[in-house]
Amino acid sequence: MTPMLSSSKLNRLGSVYRDCLSRYKSVFILYAVVLFVSGPVFLFPEVLEWMTYERRYFHGLSTEVLFHFAALILSCLLPLLLFTYINNRQAVDVYHAMPVTRDKLYWGNVLGGATILLAPYLALGIPCGIICEVLDSGTNGMLSRVFWIALGMLALYSTMVFVMVNCGTLFESIVYFGIAQLAYPLLILAVMSSLGEFTFGWEESIESGVPGFLAAFAPGYLLVNVVFGNGTTSWQVIVQQAATITAALFFGMILYRRRRSESAGSAFAFRPLFYVGALMVSITAGVGCSLIFDDYGGLMIIISAIVGVLCYFILDTVRNRGLSRVKETALVSLGGVVAVAMFYGLAHLTGTFGYEDHVPSAGVKSVAVQWNAGSENYLSSSFVMTDEANIARVIEVHEAIVENKKAIEDFYDTMGLDDELTPVEDGYIRYRFDDGSGDGWDYGNGRVTVKYTMLDGRTVSRRYNNIPLTLTQPLYQAAASGEYRNLQWIGLKEALENGDFDKADCWNFSLDRSDGWFGTDIENEVAASLAQAMIADLESRPDDWNVHPESTPISELELYPIMETGRQNMSNYSMKIYERDRNTIVWMEQHGYAIDYEQYISSAGQDIISARNETTTAVTETKPTIDYEIAYGTEVYEHTIAVLRADDRDTFWKDCKELFYFGGYDSWQSDFEKMGYNECRVMISERELDVLRSKASSHYISEEPRDVLIVDGNSFLIYPEYSAWMHEQGYTLTK
Repeated sequence: MTPMLSSSKLNRLGSVYRDCLSRYKSVFILYAVVLFVSGPVFLFPEVLEWMTYERRYFHGLSTEVLFHFAALILSCLLPLLLFTYINNRQAVDVYHAMPVTRDKLYWGNVLGGATILLAPYLALGIPCGIICEVLDSGTNGMLSRVFWIALGMLALYSTMVFVMVNCGTLFESIVYFGIAQLAYPLLILAVMSSLGEFTFGWEESIESGVPGFLAAFAPGYLLVNVVFGNGTTSWQVIVQQAATITAALFFGMILYRRRRSESAGSAFAFRPLFYVGALMVSITAGVGCSLIFDDYGGLMIIISAIVGVLCYFILDTVRNRGLSRVKETALVSLGGVVAVAMFYGLAHLTGTFGYEDHVPSAGVKSVAVQWNAGSENYLSSSFVMTDEANIARVIEVHEAIVENKKAIEDFYDTMGLDDELTPVEDGYIRYRFDDGSGDGWDYGNGRVTVKYTMLDGRTVSRRYNNIPLTLTQPLYQAAASGEYRNLQWIGLKEALENGDFDKADCWNFSLDRSDGWFGTDIENEVAASLAQAMIADLESRPDDWNVHPESTPISELELYPIMETGRQNMSNYSMKIYERDRNTIVWMEQHGYAIDYEQYISSAGQDIISARNETTTAVTETKPTIDYEIAYGTEVYEHTIAVLRADDRDTFWKDCKELFYFGGYDSWQSDFEKMGYNECRVMISERELDVLRSKASSHYISEEPRDVLIVDGNSFLIYPEYSAWMHEQGYTLTK
């Protein structure tokens, strides 16, 4: 310390604080220079060039990243300098012999270090952030990142101080600081992933729910979310990070008071930190191995236990600097294995502590559902439903799935080969509807993901695979509701009204045409005019169009913004185009993107095309930009095509099950023949296939069983008015 510490006014917090700043003045100056070089210096040309893309990057690395990275590095290193004396016996004796209480010595160093760390960062970061926000019209996000990263820096700094007080050497301090930042979130991730292996309906991740809540106490989690995520987080995370900072500094102070000088140079001044860190690493390694060797059954449990014990043995041997306490190591390892086994055993017996059976029947504010049946999405989680009727429908389906979970799991485990098993319990109302993907109309293969938002702000999420479609009929009603139809265009309309289309540099427009996907960049005002046409067509569709369209889509378009790096993301928009969507079709004709699947058909396809032309008309008379003949030519290729009658579906799928192909078709060149059916391989052109597919749809649900068109493994439910025509083409599957 400096000579001032010999004065009578030494035992004051301000004196220790000023002394800390004085001793580490050189660190402060160097750190401020690095921040100034990586921040404002490179910001000036950005101002002059109005934030041009070329000026934003320096040798491929954003100067903003350099600015934050320098601050984060010092957050971890500065406590090593401030408290390095406690790991040296002579130095610690000198410090503790001075007329300064340990509390003042501790807090003087902590506050002095925090000032060195945060003062230059905030003094430079806040003005730079304000400038970036002004230039980018409030969409840059640097100002908010400065705040969140400053919070994370303080959390890293506090954690390192706590670890330094607990450890007796620099080596242990660095190792167990790393364990605190990495092993803790990895432990949560490993445990949650392993629980998901056997938990019915599991839909938890380290980014949400209980795992997200627990992980948010780790500074590293906050920083990863801000740097690599969307740059924002919640006030709840502020409270959790504040709790981490407060706990680390408060308990660090208590332990600093009690720390004995003799502990300098030993591995740990306080052993509990070792047990917590070592057990976290060991359990994470063991559980991680169980996920890797999941297919090995009982052997997996043995391997996982051995790996976990081995990790603990290595860490304990390093702590003891030898094998002097092997007995203690063995006992703690055995206790850890037993505790982990009891935890997973109890989770298995209780349905993961009631998780599997929980259905939020009350207090639901809104719900978002991802409902996939066959290969199509009929409900998208992008659209949040708040209508009470739709919420009740989702809860009804959820309750039905939970009530029948054993039957569903057993049916899935046997791949439907056991005729004695039914996919739903007797007594439940069996809805009959068909999407073309399953045997008849009872089974099918639906996937449902539900996310409830409760009135108190909590979220409850579940994911279910291989759900019998007979249980999901209320979702059909939700997908056919006026609320869900409106949700598909209201967001686009709000974006127009809020001026979002003017915030992008330009928009990328992509269209699925006869020659494949075509993409180009269009100006903001052109994209806005397309959005208006899309809204008009989407708004005019019947409520049930999403699940029962009257025709097959003739194309699909995508529209997404192109923005400079670092700016706030905006939504992407997509739309399936039908012949009735005249506003969108006219817009494309006017801008040179016409769709034409009817013209330029060669004579090889005239017979099959003529039948279609009796009931449908061409979308437009405008010639496409790329000629259809050039796109496809006249070549024919071998395909497997079959038309399956509704009455034969149960028998056909039973034959498939016997070949272990439940839920799909694997070998399209031979399976039909193996099951005793007629030859289904034909030579056909892509144009003829287009005509066949136009009379059926994969995006269609019927509440009555329908005939199915099978093309190379893809199932298409045939529109009723075209069933007779399909069988006339000679593709009917017979045995």
